[in-house]
Amino acid sequence: MRSRSIGIVFGVVALLVAPRAHAQKLLVVNPNCSEADLQGWPGWAQISTVDSTQFLAQGCGGGFDVVEIGCTDSNITSPAGKQLISNLVQAGIGVYSTVFSGEDASWVPGGGLTVSFADTCGDNVDIPAASLTHPIITFPDPDLTVADFAPVGCAVHGSYSVVPPSYDTILSSTDTSNAVIVASNAFPGRVLIRGQHHHDLSEARAIRINDSIANWLLGGTPSTTDSDGDGAVDPCDNCPNLSNPGQEDTDHDGVGDACNDADDIDGDEWADALDNCPTISNPTQQDTDGNGVGDACNTPKTATATSGPMHSTTARPSATPPSWTVTATALAMRATCASEWAPTPTATDIVICTTTAR
Repeated sequence: MRSRSIGIVFGVVALLVAPRAHAQKLLVVNPNCSEADLQGWPGWAQISTVDSTQFLAQGCGGGFDVVEIGCTDSNITSPAGKQLISNLVQAGIGVYSTVFSGEDASWVPGGGLTVSFADTCGDNVDIPAASLTHPIITFPDPDLTVADFAPVGCAVHGSYSVVPPSYDTILSSTDTSNAVIVASNAFPGRVLIRGQHHHDLSEARAIRINDSIANWLLGGTPSTTDSDGDGAVDPCDNCPNLSNPGQEDTDHDGVGDACNDADDIDGDEWADALDNCPTISNPTQQDTDGNGVGDACNTPKTATATSGPMHSTTARPSATPPSWTVTATALAMRATCASEWAPTPTATDIVICTTTAR
């Protein structure tokens, strides 16, 4: 992760902020590498910061209206991170981020973005004609122009060469024709991803841009469906059909303890449907060989020879018995097996030969 130098000068700006039904709350994840531009919008009643580990542990809780992803890390791009961000968006919460050139943007809701490595530092920008009627351009400042987005110094930190169909290109680079700012209102919660660091927040045009962005992000449709009546809306409920107001999730697998306990034969806090060894308690879910079966249920058996014929008198089996391994003892019996079993046995035949002698 590259370090980012952030120089933000907060000016005293008087803006008319439209009154809303409740106080607007912003959550910043990984604030140490946030560009901090969205945080300068004066309409926030509360700004909270967490690192990505705390973000995963917190889940959908907190009642935030917009979540800013300061930068990408392994927690954000993990399956749990992607699922959490998707849940937030499905619950009607806005998501905002600046993604730099070379960063992993697979977590972006709707299939991820392909980030371009084309970063000339001299890019100028263009508002595509098709985006002129997009809400981010027309509301609340319908007179935003390319001049408002004009770069200062090394402007383009990241651009996107492949954009999912659910996103509109709001700003593009005139040098590379790649997207620079993309936005989507195809989800209940609105999403905006930008690769352009604009201006110091003391500049009037930067305030106008951020005012537009913040207001647009707040225009999503919050979910009100709460099937189990526990106060957590379904997209953000880790056990949507059983009431669990505290949303406890001891193993942080995204499934609440209430649902784990309801269907967890071995009591290891992993629901049977998610447990890689559902009949033997294995809270760590260790799976050394990565075959999807936990080590606790995947102990290999060793083929050993005893007295008696070196092969079965029954028909040769068609496959190696599951979970049996070829051992040095079995390999040493190749000559014996070869004399009794023609043609020359394969490794599979050796296993069968030695195991049927037990």
